Amino acid sequence: MAYTTLAQLKNRIGSVVLAQLSVDNNATDVSTTALADAVLIIDTVAIANIDKAIADADALINQYVQAVVDIEDSVIQATFEPVSAELAVYCLYARRHNTGEDNPKFYAYKEKVNWLRMVAKREIKLATSPEAPIPVAYSSTSTRTPVVTDTSTDMY
Repeated sequence: MAYTTLAQLKNRIGSVVLAQLSVDNNATDVSTTALADAVLIIDTVAIANIDKAIADADALINQYVQAVVDIEDSVIQATFEPVSAELAVYCLYARRHNTGEDNPKFYAYKEKVNWLRMVAKREIKLATSPEAPIPVAYSSTSTRTPVVTDTSTDMY
């Protein structure tokens, strides 16, 4: 189960940027939306690169939070969508560019990882569905007060 999709990434950063980050061949012309959309449909390597970036982002999220939140909860999944999208974009960006500490995308990545660490330490509570079962890691007296419902930073 992926927290974000190709369509959501296209909406977040646009077809042209997504295609530019995902193609392996610099000679591939993705300068227009029409060309970029075509690449994102027929270029199996570009699609595989995007799928891997999404999978890597989701694996990182699950590594931090699966022990403390119900990752099957639809509200939790929606909360992780922008986090997954930004992590996936960072993974794609890191394939093509310097992602050292002087790069703003590196800071956006570190911000998301720090946020995940805070969720894992239960320093941040996430909104959940009213019908969601309380995960084993939660206390039965937990108030489950929604604190965070939007994690977007719109860096891209």
